Amino acid sequence: MDDVVDRYRSEVIIDGITLGAPIIQTVRPVGRQAMTVTSPRDRTNSIILTQAHRQGEKTGLLLLRKGKKSPVYGKWKEFYFVIKYGEQKLLYYEREDSHKAKGLLDLRQCRAFAVDPTLYGRNGVFMVMLKYLNELSFYYFAAQTEELAQEWLRVMKRHTLKTPDTAKTEVQQIRSLSLSIRDSKLAKSSGHSSVYCLVFLDGAALAKTILMQVPCIFDESYLFQDLPLSTTSFAVELLSASKRAYIKDSSIGRVTIQLSDMPNGQDDDKWHHLMTKGSRTAQGSLRLVANFKHEMIFPIEEYTSLKELLLSDNLTVIEALATVCKDHHAELACALIQIFCHYKTLV
Repeated sequence: MDDVVDRYRSEVIIDGITLGAPIIQTVRPVGRQAMTVTSPRDRTNSIILTQAHRQGEKTGLLLLRKGKKSPVYGKWKEFYFVIKYGEQKLLYYEREDSHKAKGLLDLRQCRAFAVDPTLYGRNGVFMVMLKYLNELSFYYFAAQTEELAQEWLRVMKRHTLKTPDTAKTEVQQIRSLSLSIRDSKLAKSSGHSSVYCLVFLDGAALAKTILMQVPCIFDESYLFQDLPLSTTSFAVELLSASKRAYIKDSSIGRVTIQLSDMPNGQDDDKWHHLMTKGSRTAQGSLRLVANFKHEMIFPIEEYTSLKELLLSDNLTVIEALATVCKDHHAELACALIQIFCHYKTLV
């Protein structure tokens, strides 16, 4: 027994959970009856939830779908969720008055994403992806409203994949991806009639196009904001819709693009080959227009000199900015107007 205990103190049992401290129980006679007393210090290490432990940072009811493959299908199940304050853990229970957790997620090993309404045909959906070793687990959550989903997502992002280095730095990095799926070309002998696309970020499905008849022009756009720094790639998979409900849709091919290979802040309009595993022959091609932005935001005092130049009476700086940003005059004008209005400056 001691060997088993020692092993699972360091080895993960499931979802990043390891064996904690034991619950020490002693029996003390009280009159004619004996009662079990649990040490309060050790009880906090248990997954049993008492009323005192319910003081989480965020609590409430959400719908859940989970699985090893994304996107996750099946029935939504309602659970009561609690984010433990300061512990970066998400616990969920069958009911609000339940005392034993149905499951636990160590948010330090997770990434959180907003989900486009097109994936499940409903608003207020977000997802958490857990990666342990080489295995991925996907948790899709649905809230009653979009505003409530955004609240949960903000809280979860504060706890996911936080490292001491990123927590202490004053420099903020903002990453976003805008993606347009324009049209597709399939091999003449493909035989596919109805197709659609799924959009993935690092293996997590986040968006879905409408079903189209071949040949098709999708012309659908998506925006993914506040991407985790650990996100390295996105993919678009073209699937053929099955004519029978009991037969799964089949993959025609996939396009995978590394974010590090994309120009920063510029539209990348290209045709990409649809490839399948184990084959060197393209099954067709997709035209994608992608724009990946990676911005660095420094502490406000770093911008003092720039602010003084912009607010000075000398318009040379404005003219120089217009020359440098010749392809982005609209964005530059909008930013300058906001600055001038904020400081009540006339130009």
